[in-house]
Amino acid sequence: MRVVFGASSDLGRRVVGSLLDSGCRVRAVMRHPEAHPVDPRAERRQADLSLPATIGPALAGGRVAVNCSHARFTANLLSALPEGIDHLVLVGSAWRWSGAPEAAAEQVRRAESLFLASGRRGVMLHPTMIYGGAQENNLQRLLRLVRRFPILPIPGGGTHMVQPVHIDDVAAAVTAAALRSWRSAEVLAVPGAEPLMWRTMAELCARALDVRVRLLNLPLAPLLLILETLARLGIRPPIDPNILHRFREDVTLPVGPLRSALGISPRSFESGLLDALSAWRRDSGQP
Repeated sequence: MRVVFGASSDLGRRVVGSLLDSGCRVRAVMRHPEAHPVDPRAERRQADLSLPATIGPALAGGRVAVNCSHARFTANLLSALPEGIDHLVLVGSAWRWSGAPEAAAEQVRRAESLFLASGRRGVMLHPTMIYGGAQENNLQRLLRLVRRFPILPIPGGGTHMVQPVHIDDVAAAVTAAALRSWRSAEVLAVPGAEPLMWRTMAELCARALDVRVRLLNLPLAPLLLILETLARLGIRPPIDPNILHRFREDVTLPVGPLRSALGISPRSFESGLLDALSAWRRDSGQP
C-alpha cells in the first residue's frame, strides 16, 4: 500500500493516478476528502499533517509513505511513522540551495536534515520551479504580465538562470521513487531539462502567446535598497525583497542523477510550455 499525503493537490492527484496505473494499492490522504475529487480507484482517508495524532491512523497498513504536501510537515510525519513503513518519498524544493534569507528555504533545509538523520530509507526530491497544473502561480503570473503589458520591467535584466520543470515530470519522478526500493535516505534534485535565462523564459512565453513584449532592465541593487528601507521603516514593500534576492541566484542543476536514479528525462521548457497552455485553455474552455 502506497499512502499519499496531499493527494488533493495538483501533484498529489497526478501521483495517485500514476501509482494506480502501475498496479499499486493507493490510499489518498487529505484534510477534506469529501471536498476534493480523487481517482475513485484509490482508498480515501482524512488526516491533517499539522495534527500528528491524525497521521498514524492514516498510515496503518501502509508500506510506502509519499508526502506531496509542504516539507514543513516532515517532522510531524517522521514522528508518527509506524514501523511497517519501509520507505519515504518526500517532496521538498530547490529553495533548499538558495542563499536568500527566506523562511521557505530554511524549512526545506530543516526537513532534509531531519529526514537524513531519521534512519528511514527513501528519498527527498527537490524540484526546481514547477509550472503547469491549476494551482501553480509561477508561470501563470508571468504569462498574465506578458499578455497584459507591452513593456515588462525585469530586475537585474533577467540574466540569472532558471530551470523550470513541468508538473507532470515531477509527478513521474515521485511515482518512480515510490515504486523503487531505497537502501538509505537520499536527496535528489528534480530539475527541468536545461537552464535558461529568466528573460529567455519570458520571451518564450510571449512567443507562445503570439504577443510582443519589450523587456526593460531594472538595476537590482537600488531596487533592493528601496524595498529593504521600506521594510525597516515598517512599511510593507510592494514586492518581497527575498524574491528579488533570487534574481541574483542561478539555478543550474544536472539532469543526469535524476535520469540515472529514476529513469526520468524532463521535457524541454518550450515543449512543456505548450503542454501547460493547452491544458489551461482546455480546463478554462478558452480557445
